[in-house]
Amino acid sequence: MKNSLLKLFLSGVMMVGTCCPAWAGGGADGAGAILVSFVAAKGVSAIGVNALETLELEEWRDERSRTTAVLGDACGFYYEARVIGDLTSNYLWLSLKNNNPTTKSFNPIEVEFKFSDGIERRPDLFRFNEVFFEPGRLYNMILPFPAKEDFKNQQSLGVTIPLYGEGKKCELPLQLVRNPKVPDTLKSTVTSTILEADVSAGGASISGNLRHLLGTGSSLSSFNFLLYGSSTGGLYFGFRSYNDKTLSQDIATQEAYAAQWQARMTEFYFGYAHRFIVSRDTAWFLRGGIGGASLMISDEGHTVQDRFSASTLDLQAGYQSFFNRQKAGLWRGNYYWGLQLHNSYVFTRETMKNGTRYDGNALSALVMIGVGF
Repeated sequence: MKNSLLKLFLSGVMMVGTCCPAWAGGGADGAGAILVSFVAAKGVSAIGVNALETLELEEWRDERSRTTAVLGDACGFYYEARVIGDLTSNYLWLSLKNNNPTTKSFNPIEVEFKFSDGIERRPDLFRFNEVFFEPGRLYNMILPFPAKEDFKNQQSLGVTIPLYGEGKKCELPLQLVRNPKVPDTLKSTVTSTILEADVSAGGASISGNLRHLLGTGSSLSSFNFLLYGSSTGGLYFGFRSYNDKTLSQDIATQEAYAAQWQARMTEFYFGYAHRFIVSRDTAWFLRGGIGGASLMISDEGHTVQDRFSASTLDLQAGYQSFFNRQKAGLWRGNYYWGLQLHNSYVFTRETMKNGTRYDGNALSALVMIGVGF
């Protein structure tokens, strides 16, 4: 819900839309009325009011009001500002109502952010237009900050919004103050991906009776897809395929297979993924889940002669390092490479003619490359 609401706001990159012919009033109730009117105009449930509050950065909430909202008036405007964020970015949520008798304008790229340690930034916009504020109307918008890391160890944030009209310029000032009692959170200070997809290749060591089919070693490839609901936890699923291996003479004779027949195993799995973020560009991860496997016996012409299924327990551990972040264009995304260790224990349902199951363990080491969003 959090990320979907934010993406709705960002559907216009910066300028989300307009609503409300009159100011909704001050305080928490007024702020809620603003968002209710705006969200309703977009055809979305008014539950968005609560969703906006959950997006606010925890350490920037006022200790008494429990919100980051700053209300006031300047340059003939009523304003409300909040600091919000999702896994990928932080944003200034801004609501402005023009009380002037004439139309005013501003260019979003001219907005200035100044942090307490002296860092100065402008909104991270790759597409923007001049915005016009008609008299008596309320406008809601979101301005993205360039980097979450700028928020680390800050005490305050100043925002300057230049407004133009009738040949004059007026600078609307905002000041947001952090709660010093609340430590930095990952959500506020570290950029995290929501979706990730990676491919990997490597080798596996096979043990147990499974080695009678796949040998003691095999090359393999795998694909993983991950969906994170927080900075650290999410779900994953994927599959891996072990390359064909010629059956050993012993198992071929015992099972009445031809000597040149081959065995292949393909796994699919899903489970819980947990990552340990070290810095903006590096993380360790642990994943655990369950799945299934298909083992196929094929002849020299690759025609399947026998097939049986298995259940699997999947464990993964590894390291990932982001090396390229593209914010726009066809190849936009956060690219990473990494190393993985997979351990898959296979429980087969089929038995050999001597009554022994093909159970076994596959321990794999792989190199991966992927992209996150």
